[in-house]
Amino acid sequence: MAEIVGRTDGIPLFVEEMTKAVLEAEGADEARQTAAAVPSPALAVPASLHASLMARLDRLGQAKEVAQIGSAIGREFSHALLASVVRQPEVELGSGAGSPH
Repeated sequence: MAEIVGRTDGIPLFVEEMTKAVLEAEGADEARQTAAAVPSPALAVPASLHASLMARLDRLGQAKEVAQIGSAIGREFSHALLASVVRQPEVELGSGAGSPH
């Protein structure tokens, strides 16, 4: 568990996808290889995790743009900063962005 958190840099969605991949591995050796596929700290995302993450982003609809802008800003940002960058009315931003970080 600590290795997954360390290799995914604690990013919740990445932790979830990496955990799923490790749990779906057939045997302990394959699980270790799956976890080891991600450099520590997470500098690159394996293709299978990248595809899964992109599929989840695509399902977000209009919130995808907000998620992409937030990821470009950084790990932590205020709602005010996000609102100043995103070109959406405040009402739409609130419903599309979910909980601000």
